[in-house]
Amino acid sequence: MSHLSQNFATLDTAGYVGILNNGSQLNGRVDIISPSPKLDIESYKTKQTDNTYYSKEAIQGQITSNNLTEIFFSTQNINALQEAIRYRVYIESNRKYTIGRQSDQELKIIMRSIYLQYSQNLDTDCIGQTRALNQRVLDSAVPEVLSNLYQYETYRKDASTLPMPLDRAPLLSTRGTKTLELKNFM
Repeated sequence: MSHLSQNFATLDTAGYVGILNNGSQLNGRVDIISPSPKLDIESYKTKQTDNTYYSKEAIQGQITSNNLTEIFFSTQNINALQEAIRYRVYIESNRKYTIGRQSDQELKIIMRSIYLQYSQNLDTDCIGQTRALNQRVLDSAVPEVLSNLYQYETYRKDASTLPMPLDRAPLLSTRGTKTLELKNFM
Protein backbone atom coordinates (compact mmCIF):
# COMPACT_ATOMS: atom_id res chain seq x y z
CA MET A 1 0.00 0.00 0.00
CA SER A 2 1.46 3.36 -0.96
CA HIS A 3 2.20 6.14 1.50
CA LEU A 4 -0.69 8.23 0.16
CA SER A 5 -3.28 5.47 0.42
CA GLN A 6 -2.07 4.59 3.94
CA ASN A 7 -2.81 8.13 5.04
CA PHE A 8 -6.30 8.02 3.58
CA ALA A 9 -6.99 4.59 5.05
CA THR A 10 -6.36 5.84 8.58
CA LEU A 11 -8.73 8.80 8.31
CA ASP A 12 -12.22 8.35 9.61
CA THR A 13 -15.29 10.55 9.91
CA ALA A 14 -14.11 12.05 13.19
CA GLY A 15 -10.92 13.18 11.45
CA TYR A 16 -12.90 15.05 8.84
CA VAL A 17 -15.09 16.67 11.50
CA GLY A 18 -11.93 17.72 13.35
CA ILE A 19 -10.59 19.32 10.20
CA LEU A 20 -13.86 21.19 9.64
CA ASN A 21 -14.07 22.41 13.23
CA ASN A 22 -10.47 23.60 13.32
CA GLY A 23 -10.47 27.01 11.63
CA SER A 24 -6.70 27.19 11.35
CA GLN A 25 -6.42 23.95 9.36
CA LEU A 26 -5.27 24.56 5.80
CA ASN A 27 -7.77 22.56 3.80
CA GLY A 28 -8.10 24.66 0.66
CA ARG A 29 -7.12 24.14 -2.94
CA VAL A 30 -3.50 25.13 -2.37
CA ASP A 31 -1.40 26.11 0.62
CA ILE A 32 0.03 29.54 -0.09
CA ILE A 33 -0.07 30.80 3.48
CA SER A 34 2.91 28.72 4.58
CA PRO A 35 6.29 30.00 3.45
CA SER A 36 7.58 28.28 0.35
CA PRO A 37 11.04 28.10 -1.18
CA LYS A 38 11.73 30.81 -3.73
CA LEU A 39 11.93 29.86 -7.38
CA ASP A 40 15.29 30.51 -8.95
CA ILE A 41 13.99 31.02 -12.47
CA GLU A 42 15.57 33.76 -14.55
CA SER A 43 12.27 35.05 -15.98
CA TYR A 44 10.79 35.54 -12.51
CA LYS A 45 13.63 37.67 -11.23
CA THR A 46 12.89 41.37 -11.20
CA LYS A 47 15.38 43.47 -13.01
CA GLN A 48 16.22 46.84 -11.48
CA THR A 49 16.66 49.50 -14.10
CA ASP A 50 19.27 52.19 -13.89
CA ASN A 51 17.77 55.47 -12.69
CA THR A 52 20.80 57.58 -13.58
CA TYR A 53 19.51 59.11 -16.80
CA TYR A 54 15.79 59.02 -16.13
CA SER A 55 15.65 62.74 -15.37
CA LYS A 56 16.42 63.38 -19.04
CA GLU A 57 14.16 60.61 -20.39
CA ALA A 58 11.08 61.40 -18.30
CA ILE A 59 9.97 64.52 -20.12
CA GLN A 60 11.92 64.14 -23.35
CA GLY A 61 10.01 65.66 -26.25
CA GLN A 62 7.42 67.42 -24.08
CA ILE A 63 9.07 69.95 -21.78
CA THR A 64 12.60 71.26 -21.64
CA SER A 65 14.73 70.01 -18.79
CA ASN A 66 15.25 72.34 -15.82
CA ASN A 67 16.48 72.20 -12.23
CA LEU A 68 13.15 70.80 -11.00
CA THR A 69 13.25 67.83 -13.38
CA GLU A 70 16.89 67.14 -12.47
CA ILE A 71 16.01 67.02 -8.77
CA PHE A 72 12.59 65.35 -8.97
CA PHE A 73 13.64 62.52 -11.32
CA SER A 74 17.06 61.99 -9.73
CA THR A 75 18.20 58.61 -8.40
CA GLN A 76 18.31 59.99 -4.86
CA ASN A 77 14.71 61.20 -5.03
CA ILE A 78 13.49 57.88 -6.47
CA ASN A 79 15.26 56.02 -3.64
CA ALA A 80 13.81 58.45 -1.08
CA LEU A 81 10.31 57.88 -2.49
CA GLN A 82 10.81 54.10 -2.32
CA GLU A 83 11.77 54.34 1.36
CA ALA A 84 8.88 56.72 2.08
CA ILE A 85 6.40 54.32 0.45
CA ARG A 86 7.74 51.44 2.55
CA TYR A 87 7.55 53.53 5.74
CA ARG A 88 4.03 54.87 5.09
CA VAL A 89 2.70 51.38 4.27
CA TYR A 90 4.23 50.15 7.53
CA ILE A 91 2.64 53.00 9.53
CA GLU A 92 -0.76 52.95 7.79
CA SER A 93 -1.06 49.16 8.21
CA ASN A 94 -0.65 49.65 11.99
CA ARG A 95 2.92 48.29 11.88
CA LYS A 96 1.66 44.96 10.53
CA TYR A 97 3.29 44.80 7.09
CA THR A 98 6.84 45.52 6.02
CA ILE A 99 7.08 45.55 2.25
CA GLY A 100 10.06 45.47 -0.07
CA ARG A 101 11.12 47.91 -2.72
CA GLN A 102 8.37 48.48 -5.25
CA SER A 103 8.76 48.49 -9.02
CA ASP A 104 10.90 51.43 -10.13
CA GLN A 105 9.16 51.43 -13.50
CA GLU A 106 5.69 51.85 -11.99
CA LEU A 107 6.96 54.50 -9.58
CA LYS A 108 8.45 56.42 -12.51
CA ILE A 109 5.10 56.28 -14.31
CA ILE A 110 3.35 57.75 -11.27
CA MET A 111 6.08 60.39 -10.85
CA ARG A 112 5.85 61.43 -14.50
CA SER A 113 2.07 61.69 -14.30
CA ILE A 114 2.21 63.80 -11.13
CA TYR A 115 4.95 65.99 -12.61
CA LEU A 116 3.01 66.70 -15.81
CA GLN A 117 -0.19 67.47 -13.88
CA TYR A 118 1.03 69.46 -10.88
CA SER A 119 4.51 70.89 -11.47
CA GLN A 120 4.88 74.66 -11.41
CA ASN A 121 8.22 74.62 -13.31
CA LEU A 122 9.60 77.64 -11.48
CA ASP A 123 13.34 78.15 -11.18
CA THR A 124 12.94 79.27 -7.57
CA ASP A 125 12.39 76.95 -4.60
CA CYS A 126 13.00 73.70 -6.50
CA ILE A 127 13.34 71.79 -3.21
CA GLY A 128 9.91 72.99 -2.01
CA GLN A 129 8.33 72.09 -5.35
CA THR A 130 9.97 68.65 -5.19
CA ARG A 131 8.60 68.10 -1.68
CA ALA A 132 5.08 69.02 -2.85
CA LEU A 133 5.35 66.69 -5.85
CA ASN A 134 6.74 63.90 -3.65
CA GLN A 135 3.79 64.28 -1.29
CA ARG A 136 1.40 63.90 -4.21
CA VAL A 137 3.28 60.81 -5.41
CA LEU A 138 3.01 59.27 -1.93
CA ASP A 139 -0.68 60.18 -1.67
CA SER A 140 -1.23 58.37 -4.96
CA ALA A 141 1.01 55.32 -4.49
CA VAL A 142 0.53 54.33 -0.84
CA PRO A 143 -3.26 53.68 -0.94
CA GLU A 144 -2.79 51.60 -4.08
CA VAL A 145 -0.03 49.51 -2.50
CA LEU A 146 -2.11 49.02 0.67
CA SER A 147 -5.16 47.99 -1.34
CA ASN A 148 -3.14 45.46 -3.32
CA LEU A 149 -1.57 44.17 -0.11
CA TYR A 150 -4.96 43.60 1.54
CA GLN A 151 -6.34 41.96 -1.61
CA TYR A 152 -3.38 39.60 -1.78
CA GLU A 153 -3.71 38.65 1.91
CA THR A 154 -7.41 37.88 1.42
CA TYR A 155 -6.63 35.85 -1.71
CA ARG A 156 -4.01 33.81 0.17
CA LYS A 157 -6.47 33.09 2.97
CA ASP A 158 -9.31 32.19 0.59
CA ALA A 159 -7.14 29.93 -1.57
CA SER A 160 -5.70 28.08 1.42
CA THR A 161 -8.90 27.40 3.36
CA LEU A 162 -12.25 26.00 2.32
CA PRO A 163 -15.46 27.71 3.38
CA MET A 164 -17.14 26.12 6.37
CA PRO A 165 -20.40 24.33 5.51
CA LEU A 166 -23.53 25.77 7.07
CA ASP A 167 -25.45 23.86 9.71
CA ARG A 168 -28.83 22.49 8.77
CA ALA A 169 -31.57 25.03 9.18
CA PRO A 170 -33.87 24.56 12.16
CA LEU A 171 -37.47 23.54 11.53
CA LEU A 172 -39.49 26.72 11.99
CA SER A 173 -42.97 25.41 11.25
CA THR A 174 -45.12 23.08 13.32
CA ARG A 175 -46.01 20.93 10.34
CA GLY A 176 -45.34 17.27 11.03
CA THR A 177 -44.90 17.68 14.78
CA LYS A 178 -48.51 17.13 15.89
CA THR A 179 -49.89 13.66 16.41
CA LEU A 180 -53.42 12.59 15.75
CA GLU A 181 -55.61 11.64 18.63
CA LEU A 182 -57.34 8.30 18.23
CA LYS A 183 -61.08 8.48 18.89
CA ASN A 184 -63.37 5.56 19.26
CA PHE A 185 -66.57 6.03 17.26
CA MET A 186 -68.24 2.95 18.58
